[in-house]
Amino acid sequence: MKWINKTEWASKRSLLALAVTSAVCSMAQAGPEGGEVVGGAGDINHNGSTTTINQATDRMAINWQSFDVAADERVQFIQPSSSSIALNNILSNHGSKIQGQIDANGQVILINPNGVIFGENATVNVGYSGVAPLTEFTGLAIG
Repeated sequence: MKWINKTEWASKRSLLALAVTSAVCSMAQAGPEGGEVVGGAGDINHNGSTTTINQATDRMAINWQSFDVAADERVQFIQPSSSSIALNNILSNHGSKIQGQIDANGQVILINPNGVIFGENATVNVGYSGVAPLTEFTGLAIG
């Protein structure tokens, strides 16, 4: 058995704490992150495993830092009508993974140039859903 001094022990303990913290943080997926309304009006609320987007105008655009939905998570869009459109620009450097549930009474468009993957048990209950590369919706007026 090799004995280590206090300095070595403190260093190894710090590295272990950092590794455990990193692992826990990477497992704690919190649905879409970093949402900012950039066109139209509305607000975004996170409550546990549910993200609720309250859309106040018929058309709304949101820039997201990431848009992932884990199996136990739900994203709900509450829109003015079934013809309302929520355009979601995903700015992440990786594709979006939809494993959980997305609900809306109107239309939801996800734009991620790195792709969107829907898992086997993903549920999407919306009036219309679209997934496209960034160039597909450049002519859509939001505001």
